[in-house]
Amino acid sequence: MGPCPFMVWLRRVVVVVALQGAAVCQASVVVTGDVSPDPTTTTLFDNLYIGFTGHGTLTIDDGSTVQSANGYLGYWSDSTGHVTVDGVGSTWINNTELFLGGFGDGTLVVTGGGAVGSTLGFIGVGSTGRVTVDGHGSSWTNTWDLLVGDGAGGEGTLEITSGGEVSNSGEGFVAYGPDSIGVVTIDGVGSTWTNDGAVFIGRRGDGTLEITGGGKLSNREAQ
Repeated sequence: MGPCPFMVWLRRVVVVVALQGAAVCQASVVVTGDVSPDPTTTTLFDNLYIGFTGHGTLTIDDGSTVQSANGYLGYWSDSTGHVTVDGVGSTWINNTELFLGGFGDGTLVVTGGGAVGSTLGFIGVGSTGRVTVDGHGSSWTNTWDLLVGDGAGGEGTLEITSGGEVSNSGEGFVAYGPDSIGVVTIDGVGSTWTNDGAVFIGRRGDGTLEITGGGKLSNREAQ
């Protein structure tokens, strides 16, 4: 893909392009709607918001890399954030934490061999978060804990399918927060969730773990 004709952060141009139904892009990082700051320029010291107060999408493909300090999808009430990381070599690196569904809705799809990295992962912090890691070579790696259904009343869903891989060096929590809902599905040969620590199902909420079709959970212990 060649250089795109519009820069993301010329806001008047963005409005015109959006009205025409086209995406705003830079190389193979494609942005629509409420995404800030410009993900083609962020570093490991910049927070990245996809759906801060509105609706935003971010697609990372064709071997591109986006870096951020913390990633937030669906930050405020009524906001939605959707990120797709697609293709071998396509990567989203978060230096610290990745939050999906703060007060809005957040969705992350990793497919086609794409990769996401973070220190801590939170799915459904106070609202609704969903992560799908699909296909051989697709991965989400956390160097500490992963929480599915984290905050009070949060609803988190993690789907690992068709050989996708999720790993965390700490512990895994499914329905960690009070009155939270957490659902983890591991389906298909080669689909794995690897925890160096324990996995807690229904810590303070309603937790569900489903393993089907040759999927695998690896952990020190389950509670």
